[in-house]
Amino acid sequence: MQRKQILSFHNMTTKHWQKIGLAAVLTLYTILLGIFLTNFSQTHICNDYAIDYCAFWSAGKVINEHHFADIYNLEKLTQIQRKIYTKSSISTFEPFSVMYPPVFLLPFKFLSLISLPYSFSVWSVINLIGFIIYLRFFSLKTSGQSLSLRIALMLILSFPVFRNFYNGQVNLWLIICSGEFMRALFSEKPLKAGAWLGGWLLKPQLLILILPFLLFRRKFKVLVGFGLSAFAIGLTSFILVGVEGLLGLKDILLGSASGGTASNPPVMMNWRMLGWHINTFNSTTIGLVIAVIGIVLTISTTLIIFSRGGKTNNSHNTTALLGILAATGTVAWHAHIHMSLILIPPMLYLILQDRFDQNLFSLWTFAPILLIFIAFIVTALFQLDIQLIQFIEGGSGFVFNLAFLGWAMISFRKGKMTFWENDEL
Repeated sequence: MQRKQILSFHNMTTKHWQKIGLAAVLTLYTILLGIFLTNFSQTHICNDYAIDYCAFWSAGKVINEHHFADIYNLEKLTQIQRKIYTKSSISTFEPFSVMYPPVFLLPFKFLSLISLPYSFSVWSVINLIGFIIYLRFFSLKTSGQSLSLRIALMLILSFPVFRNFYNGQVNLWLIICSGEFMRALFSEKPLKAGAWLGGWLLKPQLLILILPFLLFRRKFKVLVGFGLSAFAIGLTSFILVGVEGLLGLKDILLGSASGGTASNPPVMMNWRMLGWHINTFNSTTIGLVIAVIGIVLTISTTLIIFSRGGKTNNSHNTTALLGILAATGTVAWHAHIHMSLILIPPMLYLILQDRFDQNLFSLWTFAPILLIFIAFIVTALFQLDIQLIQFIEGGSGFVFNLAFLGWAMISFRKGKMTFWENDEL
């Protein structure tokens, strides 16, 4: 009779640890879901969860009750939001502005016809189903492989995805645009790739590095495709809101850059966040100086390393794309951790090609959740300021952006020397 092998900590593989981590995170999320269902009422929504979604919903309400251009009218938004953000002080209420081009807000015109808790639930279900379907579609089309349940769960249960659902964000669109941008490049369809890149105008700060990168790599047809897509989005937006609405959007974007309710720098994942927290400990501008130096060094190093490409291949270019997007998360002036979802398509492609570090993938999935959980306990036990939790959330995104960037730079240089044998871009 053969003796059964007992699995010990000594001989556990990365996959075993990943399964244990998934079990723990799934248990935590199940508890949170139970709390959500228990408190499924108008009292808690917009205050404890769905904070971003409520801003989108209120914009849809403005469209239906006033004019489309009024979505950027803070007085009209305030009239609706004072009724739903009930924990905010009435006397000092600052509205949650909507910083997206109007064409991307059309779905909320219809979702706002449903009462808030149920509307948020519908939005969450649509996004969850869309997320799962697209991950499976992208995996099959780019690698010919079915997405394993383990990898799918590690992506879905990661903190950036959780935060996206918890806030009611719109980043599924960024995942689709990022993935389809890659697929179009793989198929040597540069104009189509550029058109999908135009979809990133939902959050235009994400274009800060990818556009110079494409210019330096002389991908002019991609840039033409982007220009055509941007023109179409701009024209549609102009038709929807006119000059007045576009000027209102401009004012909101400028206001967000300097701070405010729609900005929230303490929980961002960028150099700006780090500078903000440093400045809270002193009255000088040393935090801003560090942030500016970090941004300049990150941009210059990223473009210098990744723009030097000769004859390369899909894996090589995807590594560069992952590095550029990770760098973008650190240098964009407005970047929250849920925007990390744009990293998923290039990361998933490299995972399926067995070219991504499994330990780094595991840390990205589990470490932020563990650290934030510990921060909540410590804050509650010692009655600390919420700043600790804010720093852990933003800091974890910042650290992993830098880790992904560093990994991509090293792998990119190695890839240039070994020239991986894949289809050429």
